[in-house]
Amino acid sequence: MAPLTCLLYAASPQATGRGMDWTLQASENVDTAAGSGGYQIVTAPGWAHAAAWSQDHLLQARVRSVLDMEPKQRDSVKMTMTKVLTAWLLTARRDRPHPGLDLSFFDDPAATLYLLTPVDWTVAAQAIVLMDQLINRQRTKVAQWEEFTRIGLFLDEITNTPIPRLPQYLAESRGLGCSICFAAQAGSQPDAVYGPLQGKAIRDVTPASLVFYGSHERDVMESAAFWAGKTTRSHQSYAAGLDDKTTGRQFGNALEATELLPRNTSEARLIPRGQPGQMVELIDFDEFVIYLDELRGARVCAARDYEPAGM
Repeated sequence: MAPLTCLLYAASPQATGRGMDWTLQASENVDTAAGSGGYQIVTAPGWAHAAAWSQDHLLQARVRSVLDMEPKQRDSVKMTMTKVLTAWLLTARRDRPHPGLDLSFFDDPAATLYLLTPVDWTVAAQAIVLMDQLINRQRTKVAQWEEFTRIGLFLDEITNTPIPRLPQYLAESRGLGCSICFAAQAGSQPDAVYGPLQGKAIRDVTPASLVFYGSHERDVMESAAFWAGKTTRSHQSYAAGLDDKTTGRQFGNALEATELLPRNTSEARLIPRGQPGQMVELIDFDEFVIYLDELRGARVCAARDYEPAGM
């Protein structure tokens, strides 16, 4: 959407540098420029002012065409854009005294940032913009051969924050030093948000899946069984009421999908893409904390042992 693009760019440090407060104020002003001087004579925050800052003739032409629409059509575009900016509007007053987030914060390997987005998507836009900025920052560092720290994005309930370019990020983020781990109630949930084709693409490019006990993921299990290959399997049959036993062999799937199902809540099936996977044990959180402390202690001891003498 050209008006939104111009508004966000005009508020960025590359233009006015006045932030989202300026964007929220300008989004309500759809007055056109007076006279024949064009958008350059406009100084009040608004769509026309934002278009002038873009310095792009195509964007300016699109904004001009929207401003010249009938009032009802123009208001429809404005309502759509206002919906996108609702997240910043709800938190603008509360967050005003806080400094802006500097992405260099993530250069610290121990840095952690928590984001909470409700199910109604009211602040999903903020989370999506931040994740886009993080991945684009990693892409820039890789392209310029700069040293970078790996970043992990752990997204619970992925449908609460529908990232538009999620299929692309899943496919390329590993090469950018960015690992994405997301959770969903069912593998079919992305279909409701992204559509059937995008949902299938997300499942196909996901590097690995962890299927818990009771999950109805028949497609995933059948795919895992397919990658186990073919083999010759033996079978025996008994005649009813007799002691006769018949043994036979049949060439078929090495594993059936039902053989891969977790047997209880303490197990899960870890299925890398293109492999049948393996069963893994799920430990309680208290046990995990103990294990994590032991692992960190072992790493500290290993680093101390390899520390050069005299340091």
